[in-house]
Amino acid sequence: MNADLFTALARPVAHDALVVLTLDAAAAPLEALLSAPIAGERLLWDSGEAAWAFAGVGQACRLVASGPRRTASLMEQAQGVFHRMVERSELHADLPRPRFFGGLAFHPQALHDEPWSAFGDASFVVPRWLYGRRGKRAFLRLALRADELGATTRVNDELSHINAALWSTKRHCGVRAMDITEMPRDTWDHLVTDALAAIRAGTFEKVVLARRSALRSKVAFDLAQGLTRLRALEPSCVRFAFEEGRTAFFGATPERLVAKHGVLLETEALAGSIARSDDDDDGARECLLASDKDRREHAFVLDGIRSALESMCRHLEVANEPVVRTLRNVHHLATPVRGHLCRPGHILELVDALHPTPAVAGLPRSAACAWIVAKEPCERGWYAGPVGWFDEGGDGAFVVALRSAVVRGLEAWVYAGAGIVEGSNAGHEYAETSLKQATMLSALGGLP
Repeated sequence: MNADLFTALARPVAHDALVVLTLDAAAAPLEALLSAPIAGERLLWDSGEAAWAFAGVGQACRLVASGPRRTASLMEQAQGVFHRMVERSELHADLPRPRFFGGLAFHPQALHDEPWSAFGDASFVVPRWLYGRRGKRAFLRLALRADELGATTRVNDELSHINAALWSTKRHCGVRAMDITEMPRDTWDHLVTDALAAIRAGTFEKVVLARRSALRSKVAFDLAQGLTRLRALEPSCVRFAFEEGRTAFFGATPERLVAKHGVLLETEALAGSIARSDDDDDGARECLLASDKDRREHAFVLDGIRSALESMCRHLEVANEPVVRTLRNVHHLATPVRGHLCRPGHILELVDALHPTPAVAGLPRSAACAWIVAKEPCERGWYAGPVGWFDEGGDGAFVVALRSAVVRGLEAWVYAGAGIVEGSNAGHEYAETSLKQATMLSALGGLP
């Protein structure tokens, strides 16, 4: 065992303390930690660029909440945990502070339908082991309850497994055969027809419909393998993974919900899509920018963000025109938004104000959400919900859990959605959701 770790474990602390110890580590792919043979749920957070990325296994502390006041409950619980946290990381003062990772369901309600029964309405953890990496720098962090500090043999064994995993050169397999069951076209067509009727009746101006495809393979799906593929398929997206028991939810989303540091925030409107064209990609971008239907859909989202944040900010900076963001299969309209908050507050307050945006629910929000819950044939669970992290100061980052899938053993479920406004066509929207699902099908090994 590392001598510094052994010494830190031997120091006495209060009986209810949560002790956090940090060690230097070798730089390795994040997914390597997820392959270590250690008991406990796994997680991953990788926003790319020059930011710190994280992989975790096990849990030292968990927060759970439910209902309309779930974010308030999470903040109150987290404050108590941070108050009793003891950091033993004096030589690593410039490293990221301890934080909770997790997410919230799209709609605040108990989750009963498969594959979501293992996931709560809101759940966040401080991982037992956390591996952090930024470029060539890396660290390993262990969080233990005070009553676990004497279990040095277990810690030593786990540390050996982690070191072996980080240095492993294991390679993953390629394309696999699988059976895919999609939502029937007539079910989707009826759903879109009902949505357009509700729009014309004045129930809402926009609603976002989601559908899922069920997959079955003869070989168990591998979370680390899927995440590795996503890094290659969508390098500009935020990768995430959260595991509950034997079930894992993961994806690579293009949509930031909100990031906060002190009184500064960043968010964006992302709505309006068109398939990429092999023949004339510039033409596809121009077509998207000129599309009245997509510009209206995008404007709904931007107006919703403005409305949610204006009372909380001294200043909002919004770009005059959207830009086109290009992903593997689709182009999106995107408008960045930056703001200066009236007070520092907590990022979960911003999550509560923004979620769900018109990009994943509709406008007006309450009417669209009520319609979605009543009409969609499959429970969304954490799909299109906020996932991310927050620290003791209330800073953090959250994304909208899109381009995602759930895996459990031989089974997987892939999700995608499309915004419905006046002028939407059921066939076109079904094709759009197929394009969006293609990334996850590739990540799972069903497509090259």
